[in-house]
Amino acid sequence: MPLVFLEGGPWVLLPCWLGPAGEHGFRKPSLRIPDGAFQVVRLPAYEPWTTGTFVYSDAFWKHDCVGLRDTRF
Repeated sequence: MPLVFLEGGPWVLLPCWLGPAGEHGFRKPSLRIPDGAFQVVRLPAYEPWTTGTFVYSDAFWKHDCVGLRDTRF
């Protein structure tokens, strides 16, 4: 996949990041992830038809590694 996704706060945003993935045609894998915390950067091989829902492998779900778990955020 010619994209790199980041699940993290918007304060992690680097100059190369496009910003929230939802604004670029991608759906987050969980409602526990705030919109601004699901980010994307396009790599040189990116094609405009590349859109859709990001899906984590089962290991992420088994270890509860998806989305926020702390209500303070």
